[in-house]
Amino acid sequence: MSKQNPAFLLIDFQNEFLRRPAMEPCAADVLAAAKSALQKCRSLGLPVLHVHTIIAADGANRPPHWLAEQPLACAEGSESAACPPGLEPLHHEPVITKQFYSGFENPLLDRELKRLAIDSLLVAGLYSHACIRSTVLDAYARGYRITILEDAIASPEPEHARLSNDWLKRRAATFASAGAALSTLTTPGL
Repeated sequence: MSKQNPAFLLIDFQNEFLRRPAMEPCAADVLAAAKSALQKCRSLGLPVLHVHTIIAADGANRPPHWLAEQPLACAEGSESAACPPGLEPLHHEPVITKQFYSGFENPLLDRELKRLAIDSLLVAGLYSHACIRSTVLDAYARGYRITILEDAIASPEPEHARLSNDWLKRRAATFASAGAALSTLTTPGL
C-alpha cells in the first residue's frame, strides 16, 4: 500500500445542525465519536480542517431553501453557527466557510489541502445526505482518497442518508468506524 498523507475534515459540526429533530444516530453518539476521532488525529499530528456553513449576519446570502424556513440559521458570530464544546477549531486549524453544500465550493479548501500535500481525507460531520455527500463527491473528483467515519456522521433524514451512503460506498468512499480507520494511522505521511 502506498504512503498516505491524510487530513481530518469535520463538516458542519455546528449547533444549528445538531439540534435538528430526528437525527440518526443521535447527536450525543455522533459527537462522542467525532470528539474521540478529533483527539486521536490531533495526538497524531494530522492536519485538521473544519468546514462550516456561515451566513451573513443580515441573512442576505442564505440559500434559497432557507428563505422561509431558517432566515438567520448559521449567521456569522451567532450561537447557531458555533461549534459544540470539544469540537472547536484550534487557532492553527483552518476553518473553511461555505454557503451551500460542498466544502469545495470555497476554493480555499482545495488550496489548503494541496498546500499540505494531502492525498486522503478522513471525514466526519453533518449531514450524510447533503453536505457530506456533496463534499465527498467533490473530493473524489479531485483525486482524494476518502474514508468516511461512519459512527461520526448523522442525518435527520435517515432513509435519504442510507441511500446516499450506499451510493458513496459503491463509487467514491470507504466507510469505517472511527476506531478502525484511526487504528491504522501512526504519523502523517505513513
